[in-house]
Amino acid sequence: ENGADSYLRLIVWDKELSEVVEPMERVVSLFEVLYPFIILIVVVIGMGFQILMLMRRKKEATLMRLLGSGKTEVWQIMFTGHLLLCILGIPTGIAILLPIYKNMEMNVILATGLYFLGNVAGGIIGSFLILKSFKLELLQESE
Repeated sequence: ENGADSYLRLIVWDKELSEVVEPMERVVSLFEVLYPFIILIVVVIGMGFQILMLMRRKKEATLMRLLGSGKTEVWQIMFTGHLLLCILGIPTGIAILLPIYKNMEMNVILATGLYFLGNVAGGIIGSFLILKSFKLELLQESE
């Protein structure tokens, strides 16, 4: 009778375990489908952030052009400044997080690398957008 009782407990435990595991398996399969989209969103966020940051510097670019700098020179200055921030900031962030999260997965590092590439692409696009929007009105003080 003791053997039958333990058999029944095993069946109940198995049923409870399967009730918990099945929803978790569905969530994991959903994450596998959503992961590429999340990575794409990370890249787009990096691009958008850089474009917005560079578009805030339109006035500086216009002033440099008025002072005689060429388009290529202004583009290099704008792009290089933001690229240096990315090159210094992203690895510094990873270096700070590595001791905290010792078992950081390669997926996190891959996503960070793609974020960096998105920042570079956004820097290129933003720098070109600044040069296309050369307007003297940007230098007027608004009241």
